[in-house]
Parts: sequence; structure tokens; C-alpha cells
Amino acid sequence: MRFRYGGWLRRSDATWGALGYALCAAGLFTLCARWLADFRKRPAAEPWMLYNLVSSLWSLGRGTSAIEVARVGLELGGPAAAHQLGAWVTFHDALVGDDAQSEPDDCPLPGDDEALHERALAQLTRSLRAARRSQGAGPRAVLREAGPALRAARELTPAARDIERAYSATRAAILRLLPPWARPLSAMPWWPAWPQAMISM
Repeated sequence: MRFRYGGWLRRSDATWGALGYALCAAGLFTLCARWLADFRKRPAAEPWMLYNLVSSLWSLGRGTSAIEVARVGLELGGPAAAHQLGAWVTFHDALVGDDAQSEPDDCPLPGDDEALHERALAQLTRSLRAARRSQGAGPRAVLREAGPALRAARELTPAARDIERAYSATRAAILRLLPPWARPLSAMPWWPAWPQAMISM
């Protein structure tokens, strides 16, 4: 990727990070991912800079790469790392089943003043944990327990590409918990928007 003043912008970690933010905010996720790809060579990189890379990578469907960046950012410490990158790490661990001993309520919902992304990720994490916790009670229980948090996550950030990708990954992970015979119904577009009474039948 070339910018007219690319060399100057790369010279400072501050301008490098600021341009990464601008690219991500503009929805130019591929350009953002390429621009911030050298983050390991940036000793002054801050968590908020890496957060834009994580968001862009998830928006591009590169969740595995995104979580590697998020873990690096967490090691930098600070509130931004704990709230923003920590939400992605916690979600990823729930997605791949690395938090099997965790309960849904172990993932507190951020306050109303927190970014919607963190609230959406917390809801997705809760949905995954609820699905696994109820798996032994049958497919209807999985759908009933996982549905509310999954719906809440979708409603929080309906236009965010990274959350949309995370939502789809969560939905797919929950469906994999169901026996093959139960998947066709649960894969219909109207789940998890099923009326509660219908799930309880």
C-alpha cells in the first residue's frame, strides 16, 4: 500500500496508529490490516492502535490472526487493553471452548457508558457459555438458553462488520453443539428470533 506521505506517516508511531484508526473507521479494513501489519516492530504501539487492527481482521474474517494481535495488546496493559482487547480475547476463548468451566454470568456486561462493541462481545460470550452449559439438556434447551444473549448482541451493533462476523461465528458454534437431526430447524434465518413459547414446546 502506498500513500503520498506514507514514509512520513510511518516515521512516527503516533501518526502510524492514527492512520490505522482512520482506515478502520472508514471501513477500509484491508488497507488498515496492511498498514498496521508491522505492529510488532512498533515499540511505542498502544492498545487502542492494535484494537483497530483486531477489528479490521475480524471484519475480514481473519479471527485467528485477530486474536493473536489482541493477546499482544493485552500484554501492554492499561484500561483500554483490559476493556477492549480483553473483550475480544474472552469472546474467542468462549468461541473455541477454552473456557469450559466458566458460567454465562461470569462475563459481566459493561455499563451503559461502555462502547457498544464490548457489550455485544459480552453478550456473544454469554450466549456461547449458556449453550455449552445446557447442551446435556437437549437441543431445545441449547436454543432457549443461548438465544436471548445472541439476539441482544445483534441488536447492539447491527451495522458493525466485525461484530457481524463474530455473531455468525457464534451462531455456527452453537449449531455445532446440536445433533444433526436438530440442525435444519435451528439453521433457519428466524433463529434466534424464535418466540420463547415456540422454543419451549
